[in-house]
Amino acid sequence: MKFDFYTGGAVWRLLDAVCKEVAAPTWDADAFERVRDRLVRALRNVDKARADSHSSRWRRELCDEGRPPVGDVRDAVGAITIEDVRAHASRALKGCRALLHVHGAVDESDVAAAEAVVDARFFVDDEQRPWPARRRLAAPAVNEPLRVARFSPNAKNDKDSAVLKCYDLGPKKDVRTHATASLLVHVAKEPFFTQLRTREQLGYLVSMSYSSARGRLLLLLRVQSQRVCADDAAARVEAFLDAWRPDFDGADFDAAKAALAKKWREPATSMASEAAQAWGCLLAPDSDGAPSFDRPERVAAAVEALGLVDVRRFYEERVHEKPRLVDVRVRGRDDDHAGDDVAPVVPGYFDAPARAVED
Repeated sequence: MKFDFYTGGAVWRLLDAVCKEVAAPTWDADAFERVRDRLVRALRNVDKARADSHSSRWRRELCDEGRPPVGDVRDAVGAITIEDVRAHASRALKGCRALLHVHGAVDESDVAAAEAVVDARFFVDDEQRPWPARRRLAAPAVNEPLRVARFSPNAKNDKDSAVLKCYDLGPKKDVRTHATASLLVHVAKEPFFTQLRTREQLGYLVSMSYSSARGRLLLLLRVQSQRVCADDAAARVEAFLDAWRPDFDGADFDAAKAALAKKWREPATSMASEAAQAWGCLLAPDSDGAPSFDRPERVAAAVEALGLVDVRRFYEERVHEKPRLVDVRVRGRDDDHAGDDVAPVVPGYFDAPARAVED
């Protein structure tokens, strides 16, 4: 569980009230059924989402977080009773470790009061050991790409097809790896969009970005299209990757580095983004196990120290040679494929580093 409070008052009072409600919910039966039915409807509407959303969800279910399929969750939620919730709530806060992060213009007395609430309602580890690592699942025995292609749950009504290619770029805790991944996306996302969206006009959704999961940095290439099927969209993405290389003259490369370093050094624009940044440092510490609140500055400095040869080598090893790739294709209504591909479920695909990649 995670609680976020943005308030100028005594935050500890709100925290204590929420904890009391979690431990002993005061819902009546009618209110519970309304909440449960609303959640079931929301889970049912997942099937009506756009094709690109299905590709992201299938990737997470297949290899990233071990999440159960939405249909299984929907069926389970529909069978839950208010007695089930009350029984779970009575023990929800027992045995939990608590991590409290307070930032902004907060009075010290309010911080002390919030700490008292945490001490009273959660198990607190006085030894200040690192936050426990997320549970790891078995990684595949070989470094082969994981591919899956399925028809959209809404294929009868939706012509859109989609492809999501996800490459393992390395460990997020390594600042140099993080900086190189950030710079690679910074210089490649515009030519990727220009080629596939503007010139080839594949569809309105074409993007390149990077994210993280289980401590690994992931390069995400997305295309959603009504003009071509999922296999053709995937082939266009692969053609771009085969043809493109990070080639710049010195001035352009230096300008790209300077712009990205400046972006990393920009202060958070809201309390919410500042909190998200802080939680990222707390829950995914650096290699020494300690949270690094100066990580943006360290990544910016690492970006400035990179050479073009570093980015080229990184691209060849982590992307072009495809040592770790998840390829998810969503087939739309007009896709002439015979049916769904049979694909293995590989939980924890990104948990262990690929043998072909030096971390």
